[in-house]
Amino acid sequence: MKTYILMIFVFCFSLSGFAEGKIVKAGIFNPDLKIDRGLTCLTVYKNLQQLSGIEVGYVKELTIDTLSKYDVVIFSCVHLVGTQPTEWKDNIRSYVEIGGSVILTHDSCGFAHALSPSLFPELFKPTGRSVNSDFFLTDEAKKLLNFSADSVKFTYFQYVVMEKGPEGIALAKDSSGAVCAAAGYCGAGKVVGIGALADGWDKPTAQETEFMAACIRWAGDKKTMAKSPEEMEKLLRKNSAELLILRKQFDRLSSETAEQLNDLYNQVQYMKYGGKLNSQNEK
Repeated sequence: MKTYILMIFVFCFSLSGFAEGKIVKAGIFNPDLKIDRGLTCLTVYKNLQQLSGIEVGYVKELTIDTLSKYDVVIFSCVHLVGTQPTEWKDNIRSYVEIGGSVILTHDSCGFAHALSPSLFPELFKPTGRSVNSDFFLTDEAKKLLNFSADSVKFTYFQYVVMEKGPEGIALAKDSSGAVCAAAGYCGAGKVVGIGALADGWDKPTAQETEFMAACIRWAGDKKTMAKSPEEMEKLLRKNSAELLILRKQFDRLSSETAEQLNDLYNQVQYMKYGGKLNSQNEK
């Protein structure tokens, strides 16, 4: 039986270096438009600035290079994205597959506007909107997010309900039992979908801010990956170009980790053109 020790060790170690024992870098997508539609990002930014352990900034370009500067990127009910590369949706998914994380709120879960349909249908797909209900957390959510409250009440009355996909995790349900927050793994990264408008309608309760913070910290924790060695090899073959982007992040890695990541990129390129990955055979 072959185990791809070098590949898994280097990839996991390099990604965990982004967040382990460090402040989580959260980027909030802001298309910098001159109109008010889809600019809840402004109040989300203001609210998250108050949280300890989370450093916030604005993301304006949906390129892999820009997205990869952050551990987590938040898309808060985005209506319009402004001027972006043609492949901007593919860039978001590729960013997650190589180890980034995203948090999508309200319509950005895939119900309407720019991020519709769902970018991650294997995790969740919106089915409609509902009103006036607390979010009741599942036991799995409490464990996953290290969040003790039984429910969260959001300030804004309307929210998106969704269908959990085959690889998704239900984080919360409303009073009717419909899923209103979900999460899951995509490649080496994580995705959270929150049906609520998480900007608190400019006046969030402490509880909804704490829930948002818990989601950010879980998404920004790069120590866990839900992929087998075989799946990771396939992923790395597909995303060898994106690995080149990660090589540029040396200022956020130790020199030793950067050197290991560079070796991994060279190994993936070798595989891509027909070579065999160095492996260890059991005796």
